[in-house]
Amino acid sequence: MLCPAVTARGRWGISAYQWPGVVWIDTQDGGSGNGQIDLLASTDGGSRTDATTYPLSSVIHHRINALEATEFNRDQPGADVAAGDYAILVAMHVAGREIARWTWQTFWWTPTPDDPKQPSSQVLAALRPPQLKGAARNYAMSIGYEMTSPGQPNVGGQNAGAALYVYNPYLEARFGAANLPDSLPGYDPSGSAAQNNVGVACNCMSCHIRENYNPNHLASAPQYAGARYTDLNDPQFAGTLQVDFLWSLPEIAN
Repeated sequence: MLCPAVTARGRWGISAYQWPGVVWIDTQDGGSGNGQIDLLASTDGGSRTDATTYPLSSVIHHRINALEATEFNRDQPGADVAAGDYAILVAMHVAGREIARWTWQTFWWTPTPDDPKQPSSQVLAALRPPQLKGAARNYAMSIGYEMTSPGQPNVGGQNAGAALYVYNPYLEARFGAANLPDSLPGYDPSGSAAQNNVGVACNCMSCHIRENYNPNHLASAPQYAGARYTDLNDPQFAGTLQVDFLWSLPEIAN
């Protein structure tokens, strides 16, 4: 069964009980997998059909060895992973330090790769090069190179214009306002007024640009935020150390 799974750190994942539907993965490469999903998601497999079953070859996967199973079970007690089980790639973020504010791409498996849902689109799907074949072609993409449209300068900009929503439905969609305390109201991609403080109103850059090491636990330090503009010289960074877009650094340091 394929459903959103917890990340390696087990922090922001979504359990099967929080997701309204699943697809089934056949390790023998069976199933017609025609874009349908199973909304009943019976754990005994009783709701499975050929149309909601997809071949293993349609997902990027890895066969787990004994050492990996041991390590995984230690990190995720109760997982009961065994050598020979399959690990499948459901979703991932990719960031690259090619520009001052990095590049931001996110990918997720979809049963309708030619017609992916928001925050991807048919336009993005059509841009996939013909050289992209096999399982990799079944992943939707969303990209973010700006926080708002029109784009704002690295320093001295404003939280103005339409927000650009770039998030992963498997990872950030579950976020509520409490998870994004530094959000600011602004506009949605259509230009309508929006609070921009939930997971489906996120932008990778808006949150990662606020990353900082805060050893003195200053209440004024930047925190997670939904889609918004942040100045690289924002006064909120005073008394903290900016960590170049990587929340993992202060998390490990703590």
